[in-house]
Amino acid sequence: EMGPRDFSTSLNYIDYVSYDTYYSVVYSVDVCLGNLFGTACADGFTDEFAYLICQEQGYQDGYVSTEYNTTYVTGNRAYTNFTCPEDYDTLLNCTYDVVDDCDGDEAIIECVSAIEICYPGEVRLANSMNETFDDDSEYISGYPVICIDNEFVPLCNSTRLGPREIIYICEVSTNFTYGFIGVPDFYELPPFTDYNSSNITVNFTCNDEFECRNTTLRSNDSCDSYGDYVAVTCALECDDGEYRFYNSRTTYTPYDLLRVTGIPQ
Repeated sequence: EMGPRDFSTSLNYIDYVSYDTYYSVVYSVDVCLGNLFGTACADGFTDEFAYLICQEQGYQDGYVSTEYNTTYVTGNRAYTNFTCPEDYDTLLNCTYDVVDDCDGDEAIIECVSAIEICYPGEVRLANSMNETFDDDSEYISGYPVICIDNEFVPLCNSTRLGPREIIYICEVSTNFTYGFIGVPDFYELPPFTDYNSSNITVNFTCNDEFECRNTTLRSNDSCDSYGDYVAVTCALECDDGEYRFYNSRTTYTPYDLLRVTGIPQ
């Protein structure tokens, strides 16, 4: 008995495995062919087959598992020798053989989806440290990392951050609405350490509605060639008349005079 039939599947849960950025769920597979359910055998059951089944169930990826080979399902009907044409996009295109059982060699699949690490535009301050003072003012300093493609990516020191970008970074990461580039003179921020990212960004901009996007993402790179990693301090309060320079740059004149330029706020 062979040939295409109306095809549906029933997945039998075996195991759940969670990793840093994704999780997988392990199943054995029953298939309904010709209005009869049977066990899917491993013979001819490919990664492409598993991918289609997992995708139909809402997972992002899927493949045949080789780590689970115990008999999970017993019955008196099974399907084996699955054959699918090249570039098939539906299980209805595949043929199969009907047997009494799989002889302990069922098809076991792992369906995989990514764990949502962060939402687009989310900001955190890495390696952060804070200081609180008697007047209840508070500083929180750190290295801003931006969520891009479900991964936190650090900003390099060459990133041109203006008042809008600083306000956005501070509001999202600390709920403070005031901040500046760098750290106060009275404490020192530890060096930036790896944030499980091999990517960096050197451009992060916000419009008047505080819709912020990165425009330059560099893969497999570090900020060593871009002036190191940018540090930002967010403040809960500021003194009347206090001002800071955004995008400040410090240079020395030929007469050893210190020159600081930036956008005052």
